[in-house]
Amino acid sequence: MWNHLFGNSQLWPVLATGGGVLFLGGTNDRYFRAFDASNGKILWEFRTGSGVNGVPVSFELNGKQYIAVQSGWGVDAARMQAR
Repeated sequence: MWNHLFGNSQLWPVLATGGGVLFLGGTNDRYFRAFDASNGKILWEFRTGSGVNGVPVSFELNGKQYIAVQSGWGVDAARMQAR
């Protein structure tokens, strides 16, 4: 078992894939991350221009797998609710 501490972050649900990769957003540092489900190692991360505020989804198009997630705080762009 493993964990990551993201203090005061509004973590959104995790997308778990059949390939053993977890996708997670909703952290105050505005990163969207992929983790190895077996050990918690960060495999990939991308800093969004705002924050991740949606549930990640996976879909296939023309034989290629994609991950999509909503990013943007709308009226809370300055992250006032975290203060």
